Amino acid sequence: MKRTHRQPERHARRGSIMPAIAMALLVVGMALAMVLDRLWIDAAEAELRSATEAAALAAAGQLAGDARLRADGDYSQLIVSARQAAGQVAASNRAAGDPVVVETASDRDIRFGHIVASSETGESTFLQTDQLPTTASVRALRTRGRGNPIARLFRELTGKPYGDARAYATASVDNRIIGLRPFDGGSIPAVPLGILETASDPRRTDTWQRQIDQREGPDDFAFRDGEVVRESDGIPEIILHTAQADQPLDAANTLLVDIGNGLFHHQLARQIRSGLDTTDLIDFGGEIRTDQGPYHLECDAQFADALDPLAGMIGRRRIAFLYVNPVASDSGSIGELMVSRLVAIRVLDIRSGDDGSFEIVVQPCVMTTRTALLANPGAPWDGSSDERNEANPYIFKLQLSR
Repeated sequence: MKRTHRQPERHARRGSIMPAIAMALLVVGMALAMVLDRLWIDAAEAELRSATEAAALAAAGQLAGDARLRADGDYSQLIVSARQAAGQVAASNRAAGDPVVVETASDRDIRFGHIVASSETGESTFLQTDQLPTTASVRALRTRGRGNPIARLFRELTGKPYGDARAYATASVDNRIIGLRPFDGGSIPAVPLGILETASDPRRTDTWQRQIDQREGPDDFAFRDGEVVRESDGIPEIILHTAQADQPLDAANTLLVDIGNGLFHHQLARQIRSGLDTTDLIDFGGEIRTDQGPYHLECDAQFADALDPLAGMIGRRRIAFLYVNPVASDSGSIGELMVSRLVAIRVLDIRSGDDGSFEIVVQPCVMTTRTALLANPGAPWDGSSDERNEANPYIFKLQLSR
């Protein structure tokens, strides 16, 4: 019988398959390279977007600065500080391994203005202006046009050496607040300190209205480069004085306020150091509101145990409570007051008198807090004088706009 051998045929068939396998591997490799390249660009875009949002928040935060309270009305420093903050924060972040760069010398990458309602469509739109802006718009580019594109991982395989990435972010500060609410892990940066807003006796001048609103207070201190210094800064101060031992409660222009602390000394000290948390506001429904009528709260004129914690707050921004109509009770230094509005203050100095009373020098300041409540978050500004007058000049909420 004649035998046949088929081995060469199998070798031939295997040889004809190898080019197809090689081609398939090449296609798969190309596809994998394109996928990895796309993921690389996507990751860079995500990093760029995060950096841009952080820069916008930093810039907007600087727009809520103490320069808003100065009499000269020169707000140019707010813009300068905001540009610097945006540039520094952007550069501290990286996209595709390189620091993020935004141009700070012009409006090319950073613009300021307001979110307003369009007169034609009613939709929210960005209106650029340097007049007390509340919004910062930031863009960051990694493009060939800027000379800083993102180098692709497999440019030899894909034939595309570079990729472009763009990111835009808008952040705003809003002082149309209606209250304060702590959140899990975040206390309200407030102290249980009451300051007399107005007095029934028109001859009395030691009120917030006279010393701060009407700018009759001294201007002996400033807060510069993280320190309190003795020099003028254009922002008036009010000297808070406690009552002497033999004086009635209403002789003072500052009182400790019961914001869920029971006026216990250790609780007052804790709130001064750490702020108001959710447990402090259980009897307040978890928040402090300024749009639902005034609060009538107990108060105490004795400050001895609160002075050390207050001294530890020198130079720091904190929210305080203006009050009117203090009424003494039959319990010595204890009484009742009516909270009228919220302000932000900075303690500058504390000194004791020979008569057992104390003086606390404070000035108003501007601050942002995530705990601020807005009536309509993200709502555009209508630009009316009523809207401006109703807004709180001291307390702002900082947030991404869109």
